[in-house]
Amino acid sequence: MPARTTTNGFETGIVTRDGNRLASFYRDILGFKELTPMSVPGFCHIHRMAFGRTILRIVEPEQPPLNDHAGGEFMASTGFRYLIMVIDNVEETVEEVRAAGCSVPVPPWEVRPGRLVCQVQDPDGNHVELIEITEAST
Repeated sequence: MPARTTTNGFETGIVTRDGNRLASFYRDILGFKELTPMSVPGFCHIHRMAFGRTILRIVEPEQPPLNDHAGGEFMASTGFRYLIMVIDNVEETVEEVRAAGCSVPVPPWEVRPGRLVCQVQDPDGNHVELIEITEAST
């Protein structure tokens, strides 16, 4: 029997060494709404961020992570590699990402008529795909 959801979506997490820096990026540049943070004493602090029904947990462990695996080409490794956001201002958001000193490894391009796509990276190097769909593609 498959799992039965109790919510209308799912949450995903990013482990980082600098939770405040990542929370600022997702809130101030990508437009996530900051929710009430959570702490697990002796374990971690969690910034909870909402984008529509999706919840992103930015987890900063009390013991820093042993390895850093973010970054690189987004299809160079298996596993969860990137978030996808459908927004209505890709070009403007890319300029904000660049102004924040973050990378845009795949600049905006029209993958097919009416669909603008790009890949940006957060300050830790995690990939976020931004998609803008115009009326022409619907």
